Amino acid sequence: PEVLDEAQARARRPFDRESLVRRARAQGIPCTETYRSRDARQLLASLRRGQPLPPGVVALLKQALEPLEAPPLPSHLDDAAEWVGASEAARGKALRGLLRAASRVMRSRGPLRERPQRPFPRFSSAERH
Repeated sequence: PEVLDEAQARARRPFDRESLVRRARAQGIPCTETYRSRDARQLLASLRRGQPLPPGVVALLKQALEPLEAPPLPSHLDDAAEWVGASEAARGKALRGLLRAASRVMRSRGPLRERPQRPFPRFSSAERH
């Protein structure tokens, strides 16, 4: 929704949001109905980087977040929390780095051997009738 909001704000001609979403889905592009809370993600990212907040803002955030219910974060998502609030460019750069590393690992292994074709029939010690 944030991307569509931005596109609608920049549009110089009539903007048909529903038609655009239908067309995107028809081409297999995922579209969600919920907002991704960009500001909250950016705040969380800056806090994880150790950027300080004024004490008054911290108190207000704690007060505002206290009544909200949230299930505990599964342990396997701890590492993913580092990427919350990361820009698409940063995520893309990291992904390209991982793909390059995987490519180097695969090349270092050398060519994969193919199974030889069986030129002879398989021998069996079982008696056949």
